[in-house]
Amino acid sequence: MTVKRTHLVQDNRVAELIIGPVNANIHYIEDRLGVDIKAERPEFTIFASSKAAAETALSLIGYLAEEVGNAIKQGKQDDQPLHIEGLVDFFLSSDQKEKKTAQITTRKQTILARSQTQADYLKAMETADLTFGIGLAGTGKT
Repeated sequence: MTVKRTHLVQDNRVAELIIGPVNANIHYIEDRLGVDIKAERPEFTIFASSKAAAETALSLIGYLAEEVGNAIKQGKQDDQPLHIEGLVDFFLSSDQKEKKTAQITTRKQTILARSQTQADYLKAMETADLTFGIGLAGTGKT
């Protein structure tokens, strides 16, 4: 039995960023969740073998739409690329609530951890006098 769910994104620009170049982000989501997604701006149709998988994918698309929409409002997508895969991984992690509380507040904005590694890094900075962030470019150290 195939379960079908549909999510309508209000902003075509948000939908375009969620889809990604040549459907790359959609393919990543499909691989992670084991679902099929038909993305035709602004509508996302999810086909899954179980209700749980369909609901998870539906919730994920809603979460991405909210996060991408917020990034657009703040002008972040112009300064730096949006890392949809990181947001997907963050959403699918089992301890998402713990990560949402890992944050740093600056004069301009509040920065939330996008992965467990970033959450651990933020906690280390809070608890230690000296913390080193070592890693390749693009791995979320800043």
